[in-house]
Amino acid sequence: MAPINLTSKVARFKSKRKVLLPRPLKEKLDSCNLTRLQREKATRFLWLIIKESTRSKKRNLSSFIPRPRNYMREVFNSRYAEWLQVLKNDILEVKGFIDDDGTIIESYSIDKYSKSYRIRAELLSTEWVESSYTEEASENCETLRIAEEVVRKSIVYDDLRQLLINEEKLKAVTEEYAASITANHFRIDDQISTCYIRHVVDNCTGYEGPSSVSESLKRAKEMGVNLIQDGDSFFIDDINDYIIRKKRNVRVSYYHSIKALVEGWFYANRNGTNRRLDHNLTALPSLL
Repeated sequence: MAPINLTSKVARFKSKRKVLLPRPLKEKLDSCNLTRLQREKATRFLWLIIKESTRSKKRNLSSFIPRPRNYMREVFNSRYAEWLQVLKNDILEVKGFIDDDGTIIESYSIDKYSKSYRIRAELLSTEWVESSYTEEASENCETLRIAEEVVRKSIVYDDLRQLLINEEKLKAVTEEYAASITANHFRIDDQISTCYIRHVVDNCTGYEGPSSVSESLKRAKEMGVNLIQDGDSFFIDDINDYIIRKKRNVRVSYYHSIKALVEGWFYANRNGTNRRLDHNLTALPSLL
């Protein structure tokens, strides 16, 4: 693999980016009263929400994803509110609470500058379809560093294309796993042995942050719900509602991973935190 010379001036150009969206979400977006440019920006925003929801081990499709105001301005320009408001009407849920008048009050994350969003559950499905948007790109976006050399990402994509994908078997084990999820998969209430929770998500009030187990249990019991430990994550929620969402999230996100592999929708990047080489297989659920 010949190294690439990055010392010359980097050329920038417009690039068409193809992404996958759930079919109901794509159809709802297409029906919105948006200009072509606004629809492309909205598509990119929704894809970024989905990407973080499906590739992060700490988040899922029920998670509210924070998007700071400065980030929105930098990525989408200062007029992002025009199309974002349209998405809020029919496509997005914004983290917040309902006041005494029944009005939804949008709340900010701990950093005080980020509103958080998620896609409405009824717009998520296991059927993923192609969409696209235009973005400014450069030669650098198609390269990465491997073994101290800068190479084209195609070297990773070529390897991934050699995989033999048994689509039907992957879907079958997904359905089997989703069907098997019961309360026995989690530690609930008094079964939780730790004393301190670094980050708990209260799906009833919208609170996210640190808490003691005793305080979280108290809040859960006051609301008639449960404190749930799912792996390293903690939630205050009704266990039956949580299981329903867990099954849905597993099926939707696993089918997304399968679709990307089958259709050759590959990606490869250096992880900004640990510099690990991330690609389709590193984010793939261990079962698949």
